[in-house]
Amino acid sequence: MSANGLNAASPAADAPPNHQWVNRAEMETLRQKLREVQETLDAIQSGDVDAVVVSGDHGSQIYTLSGAEEPYRIYVEQMREGAVTATEGGMVLYCNKRFADFVGLPLERVISAGVADFLRPGVWEEIVRGLADSDFVKTETEIAHGAGVLPVLITGSRVATTEDPVLCLVVTDLSAQKEKERLTLANEVAEAANRAKDSFLAVLSHELRTPLTPALMGTYLLEEDATLGPQAKELVKMIRKNVEVETRLIDDLLDLTRVTEGKIQLRKELVDLHHVVAEAVKVCAPGLVEQSQTITQDLQATSSQIHGDPVRIQQILWNLIRNASKFSRPGTAIAIRSWNDANGNVQVSVQDQGIGIEPQIMAKLFKPFEQGGEDMTRKFGGLGLGLVISKSLAELHEGGRIEAHSPGKDQGSTFTLRFRTSSATPREEVTSRTEMPAKARVLVVEDNRDARMAVVLWLRTLEYEVTEADCVATALQLAGTREFDILISDIGLPDATGYELMSGLRGKGIIGIAMSGYGQHDDVEKSKEAGFSDHLIKPVAPKTLESALAAALKRSKAGAGVVG
Repeated sequence: MSANGLNAASPAADAPPNHQWVNRAEMETLRQKLREVQETLDAIQSGDVDAVVVSGDHGSQIYTLSGAEEPYRIYVEQMREGAVTATEGGMVLYCNKRFADFVGLPLERVISAGVADFLRPGVWEEIVRGLADSDFVKTETEIAHGAGVLPVLITGSRVATTEDPVLCLVVTDLSAQKEKERLTLANEVAEAANRAKDSFLAVLSHELRTPLTPALMGTYLLEEDATLGPQAKELVKMIRKNVEVETRLIDDLLDLTRVTEGKIQLRKELVDLHHVVAEAVKVCAPGLVEQSQTITQDLQATSSQIHGDPVRIQQILWNLIRNASKFSRPGTAIAIRSWNDANGNVQVSVQDQGIGIEPQIMAKLFKPFEQGGEDMTRKFGGLGLGLVISKSLAELHEGGRIEAHSPGKDQGSTFTLRFRTSSATPREEVTSRTEMPAKARVLVVEDNRDARMAVVLWLRTLEYEVTEADCVATALQLAGTREFDILISDIGLPDATGYELMSGLRGKGIIGIAMSGYGQHDDVEKSKEAGFSDHLIKPVAPKTLESALAAALKRSKAGAGVVG
């Protein structure tokens, strides 16, 4: 069967020219042509057409549709790709249903339409030019799909027929591939951002920790000073404890995710909750004095011993006390109570006379960055992280829980902390110094002058023979002319890294201890690979340093000798 008169420009039956008289004969002729066109399109779609005669400027041309024969048609219709046969001028002679689905139109509206109508401007001309010099071309582009676009790969080839060639297109949907590429790129961007964040936090941690080292070492030295009176020693002890608390908080405040997801490692011990309350009150006392606020304590719990991390519990309590002070008027009182409930738990409440908590705020009170709206944040400041951190820390303890209650606006609020009590017997704290071999030769390498001086002073009180250096070059020079038993080195040095220094000292029988503000897992692993026997994170408590030195010397005496 052949079909004549296929013309995409034929007018639609329901759109005669406006305001023109059309006689009955002309109308019937028009209807007849439209019926022929529709029959032709139906025949092409059903596969009953073997060829199409197209009239043009160069006369009538016959295009065979052998590709639409039954076996080919079945194959083409089952393809996942779109298939299109078109004239060089761009008129669609045939397409499969897949391509029609790509462009979101019925088959009858695609066949005899222009391929260029579905492509971005210039793409069809680019395909035609490419096929003039090559057997096939490939191009990634987009085709119109309803109100949007669909990313596709078009593979075009030329089929020799009569005078005017036929162009065949295979159209592959790239949307899944593009989405995968988008997700891959998004993941790469996220990973890069995460690496940048980790790098920034590592540097920030180092910068925050390094100044704390001389402060912590200095308080220990002062506590050992026999000339200080009891009141001065108590003051120094309070300073030391607060430096230690600050040290413990740095890691968590630099990584909120670890806090909120409960990934903090607790250092649990038997602790009297009443004692922790007293310590928290001491920490908060200066701020309360500034606001002329007072604290009343009614600690009625007869069983107040719990198994927990005293620093973390103190952190929770001073968060609650500071919150109570922050949202209360000057001159008001804050009440702290404790009691044992019917289940044997110990509970501590912090009650204020402040602005209270409205119901809509209560529902999101323990979410990050929530302070009751922008007005509240502008008025009171802060980031809204204290309660989130406190809730996470409480729930890491056995039976730990924190709850908030408030009658409403301007009626104050009460936060209640609960823990399960413990009946275990606390171990007596060991306060004596670790026994140290005298006259061990130690090389201390630290570019921060205050931190280096504090470590050197402490080691000399322990009767070590100490030599100091502020860079890798000086340390290597000293190690080339003198013998040392132990190296204590920072990692971030001005001319090289502590890793490079330790690697350069391999074979000299020196035990290495890294002492750095960089404390990520990768940093510790790098220290081990470089040959350090230990990696201490700043600020380092003297007791911790003593233990590391004793362990290093013990390994050396036992024959560990050369590291690496």
